[in-house]
Order: sequence, then structure tokens, then C-alpha cells
Amino acid sequence: LGRKFVTLGFFYAVYLWGSNLAYKYLQVGFIQILKPLGGLLIYASLLHNGFETLTAHKAVNMIAIFGGISIASCGQDEIGAFSWLGVGILVLSLVANSFYYTLLQYSLQQQTETKSTVKLTPLTTMLLVGPAAAMF
Repeated sequence: LGRKFVTLGFFYAVYLWGSNLAYKYLQVGFIQILKPLGGLLIYASLLHNGFETLTAHKAVNMIAIFGGISIASCGQDEIGAFSWLGVGILVLSLVANSFYYTLLQYSLQQQTETKSTVKLTPLTTMLLVGPAAAMF
């Protein structure tokens, strides 16, 4: 139980660190344009690990979201304050967030299969992940 939450805490800490550090290098509006990329990464990670199934409807939604992000991002370098370092940090934080949610889904599924004594609710999850994230 402990090792699992330390790993979750690590990915959550990387997500918080990266998503906040990105504001140093990128404009707020551009960060808000890129944030939906996190949903795509989470879905891809859950799909890769067998927690989700791909349907035509979901695929069309993901293509539409990615297309919208791509179109909106094309003009950012002409506006100014564009930084590849900032984009890299933000994408790293979004990847860490997708790992966090995938491991959390795995923990929840494992909990129901093994009838664990610790009931994972949103509050207990934060009570266990929060201190682990603070260590990093």
C-alpha cells in the first residue's frame, strides 16, 4: 500500500511542479489551449493499459480535440512569448498526470478485487497521496 502511494505522490508532484513552472515560460492563454492535451494523454494511457476501450465515437472526439489544439497552437509563435522549454515542461507535467490517473485507476481496480481494508475515496486518496507528493 505504501509504495503505491509514494509512486502516485511522485507523479502528482511532477504534475504540480511542471504545470506551475510552465507559467514562467508561456502565456496563460496558451497554457489553457494546451491543457486539453492532458485528457488525450490520460485516455491514451488508460487505453494502452486496458482500462478503456476504443470506440468510433471516442476516436472522433479525440481527433476533434487534437485538431482544435493544433489549429489554436499554430499562431502562438507569431503572438510572442512562445518557448519550447515551456511547452516541454507542460507536456512533461501532463504525461505525469496521465501516469498518475492510470496508476490510480489500477489501484482502484486492485482494491475491489482484493477487498482491501482501506476504502479509497477522493478524501482518503488525497490524505495518502498528499504527504507522499510533499516529499518530492
